[in-house]
Amino acid sequence: MVHKSGRTTEHTHGFVQALFGTIQVKYALFKKATFVDQIIVSQSPSEEAFSNGGDSGSLVYDADKKCVGLLFAGSQGGENEPATTILNPIHQVWRLLKVEILSVGSHPTEAV
Repeated sequence: MVHKSGRTTEHTHGFVQALFGTIQVKYALFKKATFVDQIIVSQSPSEEAFSNGGDSGSLVYDADKKCVGLLFAGSQGGENEPATTILNPIHQVWRLLKVEILSVGSHPTEAV
């Protein structure tokens, strides 16, 4: 079970449908990008949607309030499929942005 608080859909619940997913995201009329090792989330049965346009950039967290991923894409469900939301795994986001999580009393390893 995961949670998020987004601009459009506010606080919603969902569940992790798949880890290490590979998806293609259409971003222009004839352009698409392939993303690998993504987290795929579906809405809970009681929720209408886990996310919608405008929720991109929302942090998704687990029941222990630990960050799981950064929401960046989604798709509407079909007759036999739930809507899905795609997350960049948070450890990859931190690595690419060179974020270092500090604990109380610790110091960064490199000067900024």
